[in-house]
Amino acid sequence: AQLICQTCGKQFNRPYNLKSHLKSHTNDKPYPCKICGKLFARQHDCKRHEDLHTGERKYQCRGTTSNPLIQWGCLKKFARTDALRRHFWTENGKNCIKPLLNDYNRDFSNDYDSAVEIAMKNAIDLVKLLNPSIRKPRERKSHK
Repeated sequence: AQLICQTCGKQFNRPYNLKSHLKSHTNDKPYPCKICGKLFARQHDCKRHEDLHTGERKYQCRGTTSNPLIQWGCLKKFARTDALRRHFWTENGKNCIKPLLNDYNRDFSNDYDSAVEIAMKNAIDLVKLLNPSIRKPRERKSHK
């Protein structure tokens, strides 16, 4: 069952996600950035923004194929996973993940979304291996 935001048309699978999204359309912004004071409607958006102030770039265009000796990526670093995902859609990014895609012995020309998801999982798994304290957003426990 798809749930649709009546304001912008974005679709959601879970009522909680729609409820959280609806806050982005209000002027109620109770979460200020501790560094610059910018206000946010949702706590996780504020946290993601605050992380940008540190300048840390923990998500890297880097990974291995099923053979750990064969690596892929340009080693460019990104502060957020969405920036890494956008990179994979550029011509440079597509070249970066070719060794990984070749490893799957599959033609991704008509399903590049799946190819990007494979690369994202591979890159994020490596980040979590190197930094055990890092979890993907959906793995974080919600604080209420």
